[in-house]
Amino acid sequence: MSFKHILLSAGAAAMFCFQSCGGSAPDPSTPTGSVMSAVEAVKSNNVSDIVDCVLTPEQRSKVATEWKNNVSKNPPSDSENKRFAAQLDAFASGQMTDQVMGMVEPMLPNLTGEVLAGQIEQFAPMLLSGVATTPEKQAEMEAVKNSLVAWVKTAELNDPNKVRKVLGIAQNAAKSLGVKDLNDVAALSFDQLLGKGDIVLGAVKDALDVYGISIDDTMSSIKVTKVEEKGNTASVTIEYEMFGAKHSSTTVYNKVGNRWFDAESSKQMAQTFAGM
Repeated sequence: MSFKHILLSAGAAAMFCFQSCGGSAPDPSTPTGSVMSAVEAVKSNNVSDIVDCVLTPEQRSKVATEWKNNVSKNPPSDSENKRFAAQLDAFASGQMTDQVMGMVEPMLPNLTGEVLAGQIEQFAPMLLSGVATTPEKQAEMEAVKNSLVAWVKTAELNDPNKVRKVLGIAQNAAKSLGVKDLNDVAALSFDQLLGKGDIVLGAVKDALDVYGISIDDTMSSIKVTKVEEKGNTASVTIEYEMFGAKHSSTTVYNKVGNRWFDAESSKQMAQTFAGM
């Protein structure tokens, strides 16, 4: 249970929701409405609502129980608590910003768009192997990867002013979390933990905005273009814009109770929270 896990969980919630979300005044009792219902949650940085878009009520209840049980059985050690507190304080005070800039600024001139694009090309097969589980998903992920590579070449990710601005966003988020050590984190209920995720998600979006990526604009671009419903299963195709290009994705939804859920995303998110 670490600050890294909190960040990863919030990020995972946003990404799983992105794969299955989009719109306004939705009706989650239909496949299209379920897809559309989560866009407002993402745009409003509401991680609890994002989780409700991905986890069934039963899954959410189980995850909440597992969170408290894990905290009770595996309380943070004194060394873990001190290390976390020191890292959080370093972020909140701005000390971490100066340390990171001191380490990375000399390297930034070498991290050109072409170099970063080459690294993405090199590691993409390994990173996508667990996501692109079908030929269709492989094609979808390949298209996203190609647009990412094209974007990286012009994004000026090695601009030191932008890097410092992103670190400043992290600093403000660390101060806003309202916890000083892992004992404070362990005392949170699952719902309170998700509330901290709102801050993290907002910071992630602000950091991406520094480089010209608007998650809110991407969410607003999502359109459901095709639904093939058969009983309690539906194949849902969406179109969206990301990295300056249009993409599409098809996902299988299952109906649970009176709502529709992406079964694979539900499974993955549940596993992510269970690993905290």
